[in-house]
Amino acid sequence: MSEQRPVSAERRSGWFARGYERRGRKVEATDRIRRIRTRVAGGARGRVLEIGAGTGFNFPYYSDEAVVVAVEPDPEMRRLAEPRAREHGIDLRAAPAERLPLGDGEFDTVVSTGVFCSVDDPEAAIAEVHRVLRPSGELRFSEHVRGRTATRRVMQRSLDPLHCRLFKCHIGRDTMRLLGEAGFELVELENPRHADVLGVARKR
Repeated sequence: MSEQRPVSAERRSGWFARGYERRGRKVEATDRIRRIRTRVAGGARGRVLEIGAGTGFNFPYYSDEAVVVAVEPDPEMRRLAEPRAREHGIDLRAAPAERLPLGDGEFDTVVSTGVFCSVDDPEAAIAEVHRVLRPSGELRFSEHVRGRTATRRVMQRSLDPLHCRLFKCHIGRDTMRLLGEAGFELVELENPRHADVLGVARKR
């Protein structure tokens, strides 16, 4: 079998991760960001998988009862996340969301904050999340998604090339449609009229 091609995050230079960490430290204390992380990571229960964990800003929000495995493909992101992982008892591993080295039905909850908008292959990542969740398991997410109105979608298409170049994130992917096609049932959605949503989807 031929060796699989690395995803783009596995090939990044360290400057992006260091910039992400600096920007993150400036906004982590804001009420908006704390509310998002409390809703998404703080609500995770049981055996939890976090995909695209970045430098670990979600780690302090997990409950003491949650048993958390976190994966991150970017080597510099993982290096920066390691102190937070040790502090909060997180099992941090190297892996992209598109290729999870984990068993079928292994997790009760998967957490994703800004991942499906940034991975190379969102369909593959969502399929992997579906695979590793137990029946009726939850995906808790905060994501950039495709706008509902034509005006917003035109704006997203025009800004996406620059936004992706600067922040490695696509702002107009139709993630909600992909979740439904992959076998998820949407059970909660906040800000549905906007392009930044919080939600919970259950594996059917």
